[in-house]
Amino acid sequence: MIKIKNVSKTYNNKVNKKQALKNISLNIKKGDFLVILGESGSGKSTLLHLIATLDKPDTGTIEVNNTNLNTLTEQQLAKYKNEQIGLIFQDFKLQPSLNLIENTTLPLIFNKTTKYTQQEAEKKATNLLKKLGLATVLNNTPQQISGGQKQRTAIARALINNPTILLADEPTGNLDEKTGEKIIKILKKIHEEKKLTMIIVTHDKKITKY
Repeated sequence: MIKIKNVSKTYNNKVNKKQALKNISLNIKKGDFLVILGESGSGKSTLLHLIATLDKPDTGTIEVNNTNLNTLTEQQLAKYKNEQIGLIFQDFKLQPSLNLIENTTLPLIFNKTTKYTQQEAEKKATNLLKKLGLATVLNNTPQQISGGQKQRTAIARALINNPTILLADEPTGNLDEKTGEKIIKILKKIHEEKKLTMIIVTHDKKITKY
């Protein structure tokens, strides 16, 4: 499903160059539950960002379903990101002025293929949030909920467009150990139910047992 071949990426700043990835090759099968383990600064997040087309490799190719991502137009890239990719960030990236339902429906606003009315979008978001145990805080803003609840909201937002690939960047990094374990169990259950391809990058060795 995902073929990464000889991918390299270097970041330049005014002081020095930092090579995040060097000649990385990796094949990921459809439906895989994959954990990429490594220390901070080892290039894990960079790899996720390249798969999600948030950035481009300097050299090498990334193919998803036999399509070279380097060949896509801006319109095609937007369609790929919106319809195939779900992203979960370590710092949640929720909009502070919006409640949980509104945060979760945001990707539907940018989905040009499937048209939802506001009522339909809110119903879909509400159902997802309830399944993730957030029924009592649907109308709260991110400042009014815990870290674990924020991450579950971020998971709901990542799933709202029914992606085929779910990418999680240090999903337990800002959580205590007990809450982090709950989040990983939720992700594992989602993988089992939806059969999507899931890639988690982390420095936490305990996650690998899943």
